[in-house]
Amino acid sequence: MALQYHVTCVGKKKIIKVEEKQQVPTTIIREFSLDQLSELSVQYFDAAWDDWIDVNSLDQLPERAKLQATAKITLLDGEMISDLDKSTALNWRVL
Repeated sequence: MALQYHVTCVGKKKIIKVEEKQQVPTTIIREFSLDQLSELSVQYFDAAWDDWIDVNSLDQLPERAKLQATAKITLLDGEMISDLDKSTALNWRVL
């Protein structure tokens, strides 16, 4: 039975389906075309706390959760480019 998650990343929103929670990061990378990814951070929305909580273990993800993915992508010139001000949940980090 497939697990479903509502994911926001790079200003886009998609429903992803995975067979197991361990597939969430790779599915996010594929669905949002995040090639050359060096680090992916994921948060889920906890209604009880009314806030976004960092995912430290994929086992803690509740099924059908809302997720925000933050990507840090390594490029070549050593600067950081942030797009978080546009609430896209995307961070680009350059070497």
